[in-house]
Amino acid sequence: MATKKQLEALRKGRATLDAKRKKAETKVSSCRKTTKRGLCSTKQRSVKKKTQSLRGFNEPREHLKVTLNHSKHSATIRKYDKSGKLFAKYRTYRMTPDDWRYYSSSATERDWYQWLKTDEYYVIK
Repeated sequence: MATKKQLEALRKGRATLDAKRKKAETKVSSCRKTTKRGLCSTKQRSVKKKTQSLRGFNEPREHLKVTLNHSKHSATIRKYDKSGKLFAKYRTYRMTPDDWRYYSSSATERDWYQWLKTDEYYVIK
């Protein structure tokens, strides 16, 4: 989680980027040469790159891949880090029919993270 100072710096950075973006948009109309995307100056390109890096600030550090075993009513949960390398593997015990209906059809990644907070699974790797 980000601290208050980091969040405040992020908000301040976004405000300055918005101001730079507005300034760059007014320059585009007065620019003589434009590219296919309508970019004119190198300043506007740098503003675009900064906004892309800010979007990456909230990217998850890991993600889950869940494989369901329909015959055993269980699931295998694999955790991958940001680079795509497997670092943890879990298997659920046999689920109740109500849990199975929900988790096999409409469970989200957040639901599986909540499942991992329980003790209804065992570690494979």
